[in-house]
Amino acid sequence: RLFSGSWIGHSFATWIGHPEKNAGWECLDAARHALIEHDRAAVRPEDHRRLQDAWESLFIAEGSDWFWWYGDDHSSLNDEEFDALFRTHVANVYRSIGASVPERLLRPIRQPRVIQPTRLPMGPISPSLDGRATSYYEWLPAGYYDVRGGRGSMHQAETFLKRVHYGFDAERMYLRVDTAAPLADEACQTLQLQFLRPVSHRLVIGRLPDGQFTLSTDGDDSALSGVTWAVGRVVELAIPLAALHARPAETIQVELAVYQDESEVERWPRAGVVQFTVPDADEAASWVV
Repeated sequence: RLFSGSWIGHSFATWIGHPEKNAGWECLDAARHALIEHDRAAVRPEDHRRLQDAWESLFIAEGSDWFWWYGDDHSSLNDEEFDALFRTHVANVYRSIGASVPERLLRPIRQPRVIQPTRLPMGPISPSLDGRATSYYEWLPAGYYDVRGGRGSMHQAETFLKRVHYGFDAERMYLRVDTAAPLADEACQTLQLQFLRPVSHRLVIGRLPDGQFTLSTDGDDSALSGVTWAVGRVVELAIPLAALHARPAETIQVELAVYQDESEVERWPRAGVVQFTVPDADEAASWVV
């Protein structure tokens, strides 16, 4: 019956209650119980030395700020690192006492965030794929995800990726990737689009030594037969919905990454995936053509 007295909303919701936060506390509680049982049975001097290390790891993991970054209320570009560090400290409790590390500590507690587009499509599109914004109107009805609106609480001062336009016709999904400079510049050599839903499929646009570009995939090469694309001032693609196994009203999840010399330069979203929804008949009927 104690009043929480928290300085944030007079509740403990910042630290407990969300499934991710609760999962963290459950891992911590199990580690504390395992450590107490081992502590009671310790008799040798070396046991006490290992116990000291184990208790130190537990006390570090009991710091409340770890739980600040779980759940939906706070986020940063380092969420995955915070998650990994927390689980490492809890796992070190088991390692210090010579016990097996539970399987759940080897998997992320923090789940990928689903990022919604900045703007939804307003109608069907059928752009000319030439690597240029040929006409103001060809992408006007498209939706888009604006990188500048998805940086979290900490962000880069400047980004190479700027905006991802997207839209549909009856058979294809169209993507236009706007960048700070043409993909052909020395600063960037490879653009990767990782589709995670409905199926996992990666498309890679890479630059050859002669300056030309090639499109490859880590999946079934036959899926490329229906993909059309162009690289110029912008990157444009048309991908058959059948190749993505995407049906009307289904969601398509994708993340984008920029590489230079096989090293990742940028990834957007930094934590999570962008989610696009294939229009169904009801939505298409409401579009103004």
